[in-house]
Amino acid sequence: MMTVPHIAHSPLAESVRQLILREMDDMCYPPDADDAAHSLRVSGKRIRAWLGILRDAMGDKAWRREDVMVRDLGRLFSARRDSRVLIATLDTLEKDGTAHFSAEDTAELRAVLEAEADAIEAAVPMSEALSQVRDVLFPARRRLEGLRLGRAHPKTAFRRIWKKASKAHAEALRSRDTDALHEWRKQAKSLRYQLDALKDIWPRRVKAWNRRLKVQGDLLGQDHDLAVLAERLEDDARREAIAARRKDLQDKVFAAARPFYRSRPNAIARQLGARWKKWRKAAA
Repeated sequence: MMTVPHIAHSPLAESVRQLILREMDDMCYPPDADDAAHSLRVSGKRIRAWLGILRDAMGDKAWRREDVMVRDLGRLFSARRDSRVLIATLDTLEKDGTAHFSAEDTAELRAVLEAEADAIEAAVPMSEALSQVRDVLFPARRRLEGLRLGRAHPKTAFRRIWKKASKAHAEALRSRDTDALHEWRKQAKSLRYQLDALKDIWPRRVKAWNRRLKVQGDLLGQDHDLAVLAERLEDDARREAIAARRKDLQDKVFAAARPFYRSRPNAIARQLGARWKKWRKAAA
C-alpha cells in the first residue's frame, strides 16, 4: 500500500523536491513486486503532479524535460494496465448481471483479451521494464538533486492546477465527450496528488477535498474503462448496455462534483497560501 507523503517545514520547493526524490526511489525499487505496474503508474502521476508545484521554481525548460520524461515512463506500463483492466471490467459486467454480458456470451472476447494481456507482459518482462525505469530515473534523480530551485508558493501552483481541473470539469459537463471526461479525470487526479503534498498544512480541509476528488476519479475511471471496452465490441446490444451504464456513472459523478467546483480557484489559492505561511511560522 502506497504511503501518503509528508512535507517538511522547509521552503516549499525543497520540500517538494524531497518528496519527488523519495518517489523516484520507490519507482526504481517498487515495494510491492506483485503489483509493480500499478504502483509505477501511480508514482509517475504523483511525480508529475508535484513537478507542477515546482514549475516556476524549476523554470519551464527544466520542468518540461522532466515532465515529459516521467510521462513517457508511464507509457511503458499503460498497455499492461489497460489490458488487465479490460478483463476486470468485463468481470464486473458479468457479475452484476448486465444484459448480454454472461460468461457464455463473452467467452470468445475474454479469451482474446487474456491472450493480448499475456502477450503484452511476455513482450517486456517486468524485470526488463524495471531496468529501463532505472536507466532513466537514475540520471533524472541526479539532475533534480543538483538543480538550483527558485521559490515556489502554494498560491501560484494551486491556482494553476485548480483552474485546470475546473476548466476540464466544465468542458466535460458541456460535452460529455469521452476525451473530455478523461481529461477531467487526469486533472482531478493531479489536483488530488498535489493536495497530498500539502496535507500537513491543513489536514481536515485537504482530507475533505481529497475524499471528493477520489470519488470523482473512481467514477470517471469506471466510465473510461467502459468506454475502452465498448470500442472492442461489435454487438449493438452490448454497446447499448455499456452506454446506459456510462450515463448512470456520469450522472453520479457530475452530481457529486457540483459542490466541489463551486469554489473559485483564486479564493482557494489565497486560503492555501495563508495556511502555508501560518504553518511555516508556527514551526519557526
